[in-house]
Amino acid sequence: MEFKRVAIVTRYGSKLARDIANIVAELLIARNSRVYTIKPLSLYNSIVLDEGDKLMENDIDLIIAIGGDGTTLRAIRWVDGDIPVFSIRIKGSRGVLADVNTDSIHESIEIIYSNKFYIDERMRIYAISDEKSSIAAVNEIMITKSSMNFTPIYEIEIDEHIIRSKMDGLILATATGSSGYSYSFGGPILHEKSNDLIMTPIASLNRLPTIIIPDCSINVRTDSECAIFVDGQHIFNTTKPIIVRRYHKNARFLRIRKRGLTHLEKLGY
Repeated sequence: MEFKRVAIVTRYGSKLARDIANIVAELLIARNSRVYTIKPLSLYNSIVLDEGDKLMENDIDLIIAIGGDGTTLRAIRWVDGDIPVFSIRIKGSRGVLADVNTDSIHESIEIIYSNKFYIDERMRIYAISDEKSSIAAVNEIMITKSSMNFTPIYEIEIDEHIIRSKMDGLILATATGSSGYSYSFGGPILHEKSNDLIMTPIASLNRLPTIIIPDCSINVRTDSECAIFVDGQHIFNTTKPIIVRRYHKNARFLRIRKRGLTHLEKLGY
């Protein structure tokens, strides 16, 4: 695989990420690659694009995301899984999605240009409600009550089986996101290659357990307005039924190290 056009995306406002990006840009240009960035970022001999959506118009072969998970997720949303993303974690970031930290930049670029990598595809999910669709989630979709004044009743339909519970909300997490919000509420860790979903209740009054669900559509109804969050971002509020299902495009990561239970390391195990 050739990397003629490589885009670099960094954490907003981070001088450290920018300094690392300049090093990476010099290494790429030395290998005759054309380097692209997104305003306001401008690097050594880079071609600056007005916005992230322009990446798809320039036949980019690879995106290098420098920062934390937020930077990586932003890059994936811009290209909707069509271009692989290689993630570099900077100091001060937990960066569960990252493959390497800044100590191994030169080695990593050498491995990539020697074609000693693999493409790691990860399932994504999205929500639909009242003809509105959310962006695709790499980690999780969280559905919560929009008012703190009362606790709604959730009705969840899975494979024609209906579960009812009075609770503050629920989290539907992928294997990639199993070490995030879902884990914080007591959910399990899944192997990163799993295509199962984790349904983790938030403050269920009847102590609804966490449920592992095979890849399928999940229907959610509530008796009041609820808010939908995708990978930590508020998307919209709705009073209508919600369908959560697998997105038609996976996220694609360029990897140089074996993955599987790497997210356990970030949790200290």
